[in-house]
Amino acid sequence: PISLIGAADNALAKGMAEGALKHPTIRAILERPGSGECSVFATIEGVACKARFDYLPDVSDQRIVALDLKTAFSAHPAKFTKNAARLDYGVQHGSYLSVLNAALGPMPRGMEPELLFAVIDKRPPHFASLIGLPDVWVQRAKEKTARALRIIRDCEESGIWPDYGTGIH
Repeated sequence: PISLIGAADNALAKGMAEGALKHPTIRAILERPGSGECSVFATIEGVACKARFDYLPDVSDQRIVALDLKTAFSAHPAKFTKNAARLDYGVQHGSYLSVLNAALGPMPRGMEPELLFAVIDKRPPHFASLIGLPDVWVQRAKEKTARALRIIRDCEESGIWPDYGTGIH
């Protein structure tokens, strides 16, 4: 068989997959029927949007809990949360959930979809943690996502897109 990655990278990927599956909640989510690398499309505020979930369970009588897989030098929740703030993962969280909610339509109270980060250590023994974002981040992300959609819609309608300026940077 032809391998697209080297043996060391293959072993690392297998180790991280095994580490993720040792986490009982991550495993339970991944064992639900669903799709990996699942793209969802919706139009929000007149803007065509896409979200690509690492794992998206099928719609059922259970709440949809989608996963975004992240590798890190430490899956410790406090360390990941610090990196998530620095990298503004809240915006990804907000935009992905906006797309999913728009695609699914209204859901019964308590059944609204959720997106969690499954974080896996890059180094053995490849511990994993499952992390949700604080409510204040989620609210801020929704606001940033709504603002971004308004800007994109206005630019699409006017044909005028901001650039980087003409000066020397």
